[in-house]
Amino acid sequence: MVLFGFGKKKENAAPCSCGCTCGKAGGAVMPEEGILVLGSGCSSCHQLYENVKAAAEKLGCAGQVEYVTDMVREASYNVMRMPALVVRGAVVSSGKVLKAEEAEELLRRSMEGRG
Repeated sequence: MVLFGFGKKKENAAPCSCGCTCGKAGGAVMPEEGILVLGSGCSSCHQLYENVKAAAEKLGCAGQVEYVTDMVREASYNVMRMPALVVRGAVVSSGKVLKAEEAEELLRRSMEGRG
């Protein structure tokens, strides 16, 4: 009997060219290297997501923005206040809705800081 997935053997997905296990060949972005907007699905969280998408579009990385509502995944970043912005695995803002200009500045600093 399989209860909650215990006892069931999981299939290993083949890694794609970027090293993740999404199963796609090529264009996938690993979450640690991308831009995440963490939220509960409320209007404030959606507003931050739209502002971050606009900022990322100006910087040429609009395809890397992901909206995350999974509480387990959000908890892995130790964020207590939503919405939150995560860039390359680091929380750069939490608890407020950034304007597109503010988000653009944070993204620009994160891109420069990567070395």
